[in-house]
Amino acid sequence: MKQKTLFVAATAAEAKAAADHMQPGPIEYAKPELSAAVTDVLDRRREQVALGYTPEHDDKHDRGEILRDPHWGASIRLHAVVADRHPNSRDGLVDVAAMIIAEIERLDRRDGRT
Repeated sequence: MKQKTLFVAATAAEAKAAADHMQPGPIEYAKPELSAAVTDVLDRRREQVALGYTPEHDDKHDRGEILRDPHWGASIRLHAVVADRHPNSRDGLVDVAAMIIAEIERLDRRDGRT
Protein backbone atom coordinates (compact mmCIF):
# COMPACT_ATOMS: atom_id res chain seq x y z
CA MET A 1 0.00 0.00 0.00
CA LYS A 2 1.40 3.36 -1.03
CA GLN A 3 1.77 5.85 1.79
CA LYS A 4 0.02 9.19 1.27
CA THR A 5 1.76 12.45 1.97
CA LEU A 6 -0.15 15.47 3.19
CA PHE A 7 1.09 18.83 1.97
CA VAL A 8 -0.33 22.09 3.28
CA ALA A 9 0.67 25.14 1.26
CA ALA A 10 0.81 28.58 2.81
CA THR A 11 0.07 30.38 -0.45
CA ALA A 12 -1.57 29.62 -3.78
CA ALA A 13 1.78 30.03 -5.55
CA GLU A 14 3.38 27.51 -3.20
CA ALA A 15 0.53 25.06 -3.83
CA LYS A 16 0.90 25.44 -7.61
CA ALA A 17 4.66 24.96 -7.47
CA ALA A 18 4.24 21.80 -5.40
CA ALA A 19 1.48 20.49 -7.68
CA ASP A 20 3.71 20.94 -10.73
CA HIS A 21 6.16 18.44 -9.19
CA MET A 22 3.63 15.90 -7.93
CA GLN A 23 2.43 12.82 -9.73
CA PRO A 24 -1.11 13.05 -11.08
CA GLY A 25 -3.78 11.79 -8.74
CA PRO A 26 -6.48 12.96 -6.38
CA ILE A 27 -5.64 15.98 -4.28
CA GLU A 28 -6.40 15.73 -0.59
CA TYR A 29 -6.89 18.86 1.47
CA ALA A 30 -6.57 19.20 5.22
CA LYS A 31 -9.84 20.32 6.78
CA PRO A 32 -9.53 23.56 8.72
CA GLU A 33 -10.42 23.38 12.39
CA LEU A 34 -13.63 25.13 13.30
CA SER A 35 -13.51 27.96 15.80
CA ALA A 36 -15.59 27.83 18.98
CA ALA A 37 -17.88 30.46 17.46
CA VAL A 38 -18.63 28.35 14.39
CA THR A 39 -19.05 25.20 16.48
CA ASP A 40 -21.50 27.00 18.79
CA VAL A 41 -23.53 28.29 15.85
CA LEU A 42 -23.73 24.79 14.36
CA ASP A 43 -24.75 23.36 17.74
CA ARG A 44 -27.45 26.02 18.10
CA ARG A 45 -28.78 25.21 14.63
CA ARG A 46 -29.00 21.53 15.59
CA GLU A 47 -30.96 22.56 18.70
CA GLN A 48 -33.34 24.60 16.52
CA VAL A 49 -33.95 21.60 14.25
CA ALA A 50 -34.59 19.39 17.30
CA LEU A 51 -37.20 21.93 18.45
CA GLY A 52 -39.05 21.59 15.15
CA TYR A 53 -37.44 24.35 13.10
CA THR A 54 -36.57 21.83 10.40
CA PRO A 55 -35.64 22.54 6.79
CA GLU A 56 -39.24 21.70 5.84
CA HIS A 57 -40.52 24.21 8.39
CA ASP A 58 -38.06 26.86 7.22
CA ASP A 59 -39.08 26.35 3.58
CA LYS A 60 -42.58 27.63 4.44
CA HIS A 61 -41.07 31.04 5.23
CA ASP A 62 -40.04 32.08 1.74
CA ARG A 63 -40.29 35.85 2.10
CA GLY A 64 -37.41 36.48 4.48
CA GLU A 65 -39.46 36.06 7.66
CA ILE A 66 -36.72 34.09 9.37
CA LEU A 67 -34.52 37.16 9.38
CA ARG A 68 -37.10 39.96 9.56
CA ASP A 69 -39.89 38.82 11.85
CA PRO A 70 -39.16 39.89 15.44
CA HIS A 71 -41.01 36.80 16.68
CA TRP A 72 -38.12 34.76 15.27
CA GLY A 73 -35.68 36.87 17.24
CA ALA A 74 -33.39 37.46 14.26
CA SER A 75 -33.99 41.14 13.89
CA ILE A 76 -31.53 43.19 11.91
CA ARG A 77 -31.30 45.28 15.09
CA LEU A 78 -28.98 42.79 16.77
CA HIS A 79 -28.64 44.84 19.93
CA ALA A 80 -32.39 44.51 20.59
CA VAL A 81 -32.28 40.73 20.23
CA VAL A 82 -29.27 40.44 22.46
CA ALA A 83 -30.66 42.74 25.14
CA ASP A 84 -34.13 41.16 25.17
CA ARG A 85 -33.19 37.49 25.11
CA HIS A 86 -29.70 37.07 26.50
CA PRO A 87 -27.70 38.56 29.34
CA ASN A 88 -24.61 37.52 27.38
CA SER A 89 -24.35 39.24 23.99
CA ARG A 90 -22.32 36.35 22.55
CA ASP A 91 -25.23 33.94 23.12
CA GLY A 92 -27.56 36.32 21.29
CA LEU A 93 -25.20 36.54 18.35
CA VAL A 94 -24.93 32.74 18.23
CA ASP A 95 -28.75 32.57 18.01
CA VAL A 96 -28.82 35.15 15.22
CA ALA A 97 -26.01 33.40 13.32
CA ALA A 98 -27.87 30.08 13.54
CA MET A 99 -30.98 31.74 12.09
CA ILE A 100 -28.93 33.29 9.31
CA ILE A 101 -27.57 29.83 8.48
CA ALA A 102 -31.16 28.52 8.40
CA GLU A 103 -32.09 31.20 5.86
CA ILE A 104 -29.01 30.55 3.71
CA GLU A 105 -29.79 26.83 3.72
CA ARG A 106 -33.40 27.54 2.70
CA LEU A 107 -32.21 29.71 -0.21
CA ASP A 108 -29.75 27.01 -1.26
CA ARG A 109 -32.52 24.39 -1.29
CA ARG A 110 -34.78 26.72 -3.25
CA ASP A 111 -32.04 27.35 -5.82
CA GLY A 112 -31.02 23.69 -6.03
CA ARG A 113 -27.58 24.21 -4.51
CA THR A 114 -27.82 21.30 -2.07
